[in-house]
Amino acid sequence: MSDPHQTLEQAISLQRQGKFAESLPLLEDVTQQSPQDALAWTLRGWSEAETKGASAALTSLDTALHLDQRHALAWVYRAMALIALDRNSEALLSADRGIALDSELAEGYYYRATALSCLNKYRDAIPAYDTAIARNPQYVKAWVGKGLALSFTGKTPEGILACHRATQIDPASNLAWRSLALTQGFAGQFPVALQSVDQAILLAPDDADSWTFKAMIFGDMLRYRDGVSCLLHALELDPTNAEARNLLPQMQARADAGLMRTVRGTGRGFAGGLASVAGSLAGSIVRGIFTDF
Repeated sequence: MSDPHQTLEQAISLQRQGKFAESLPLLEDVTQQSPQDALAWTLRGWSEAETKGASAALTSLDTALHLDQRHALAWVYRAMALIALDRNSEALLSADRGIALDSELAEGYYYRATALSCLNKYRDAIPAYDTAIARNPQYVKAWVGKGLALSFTGKTPEGILACHRATQIDPASNLAWRSLALTQGFAGQFPVALQSVDQAILLAPDDADSWTFKAMIFGDMLRYRDGVSCLLHALELDPTNAEARNLLPQMQARADAGLMRTVRGTGRGFAGGLASVAGSLAGSIVRGIFTDF
């Protein structure tokens, strides 16, 4: 029988490398051998969030909290899982419990801010993102969250700067480049937004959301046929992508009439483009970005 402590250390090392699928069997072994180990259940929940989904993660995290109600990280990761399940009010309470137990934990403020963002309370979210960044200035997802929240509250130039900072911290982050494209699109900076989303696609060519964002940008540029191609590709990658599925009929209709509209000079932008969806899609866009743990 393996030593639970040594196995736990191996699992933690794998998680730090982003190898959650490899870490999960080790954590399952530890929780079987040491079922009273709240940390092991917490880390198991994190690996399950990355591999099996939020429901499985929530079961392990609730087990951790049953064992130790004062485990701050378990409350924070529980907030993460609840956000993925669109249970954002509960997530906010869970994040606040984690913060109350450990006020230095950057993730607590990050998930508090993200729960607020998913509740469309962007102005309330910004200070929490700022606190997460103060605790960890290299926190890419906190910079991205702040950038989106600023953009959704009409402070798009500041939002672009925050997302740009995320790309500087981690130039290999698809999330950072995709979010930068989003904020640039909200500002009507479509050519540079197209460059940013192309960088996101270069980093993660199978990311359906990036292809959907690219389609929206093409829509705003009146390049409807290019937009249709992007949406079709997004749906090939992810047939459940709601934004791509909903936008495709609109984009196709514009593509069918696009040449005539362009020649007559009557094209006035695409109803499903980034510049016009800040209100209607804000919540779903935030959830789509931040439930990708």
